[in-house]
Amino acid sequence: MELVEGRTIRDLLLSAEAPGPEQALIIVSGVLEALAYSHQHGIVHRDIKPANVIITHSGAVKVMDFGIARALHGAQSTMTQTGMVMGTPQYLSPEQALGKAVDHRSDLYATGCLLYELLALRPPFTGETPLSVVYQHVQDAPVPPSDVTGSVPPELDGLVMRSLAKDPDDRFQSAEEMRGLIQYALSMLQQQGGYTNTWNTGPVETYDGGHTQGGGMAATTAMGHPMHGETAQGPILPPRNPDDGGVGGYGGYDSGTGGTGGYGQDGYGSQNGGAAAGPRCGCSPRSR
Repeated sequence: MELVEGRTIRDLLLSAEAPGPEQALIIVSGVLEALAYSHQHGIVHRDIKPANVIITHSGAVKVMDFGIARALHGAQSTMTQTGMVMGTPQYLSPEQALGKAVDHRSDLYATGCLLYELLALRPPFTGETPLSVVYQHVQDAPVPPSDVTGSVPPELDGLVMRSLAKDPDDRFQSAEEMRGLIQYALSMLQQQGGYTNTWNTGPVETYDGGHTQGGGMAATTAMGHPMHGETAQGPILPPRNPDDGGVGGYGGYDSGTGGTGGYGQDGYGSQNGGAAAGPRCGCSPRSR
């Protein structure tokens, strides 16, 4: 198993070195490259979050901690008898929360949450308890990141909001598809810059104060994609109760560290077990 040295995205977000929009796209492109490989081999990570992505000292992006990953083919993914669920509330897909079938598109939703946080310097949903955050993933629309902070070019809103669509069919249908649009956005930012009104990454529905209109985040057309298989779990959302204190088994929004087990293009536990992006990230400080 490879020992990976570097800093997690969580560390970067907690410091004064949060990456700018271009660097955020480079990081997420690396995450998607790793996920494309794992998805092609029938593995869903199920816990993509800042603490599980490391930037090495050489600038490579590594996806860590496949400890709760599940095969798309075979046994179902279920809750424990005590009501615990695998995942982290701030990055949990709606279908995970509702106990519906879970496939590779749940990882893409979590990656969208990661991209949102890298751009806006906060997750798409926050709340006083983990349960309140989970409810928002199911029923509320996030504020477009450019409305959260002026440092995010509005041209990126369509990309982010599509990745956070409630219905998996409205999201990107593969890591390769999402990475392709990210590469396009990165190229356009470098060539034309942001706030130009000359390019975009897709339409964005009007934000109506938190609730999704028309059943999706963005008015996009889902591309056909063959299903690789699905896993399922029990629902974690009971009827809403204002006295609810949280979701059993979480104990916090984003606990844990990145781990040491990478998953690269040569498989588990090899010398190059991490998943590195094509471009490398040289993260420079961004003013908050």
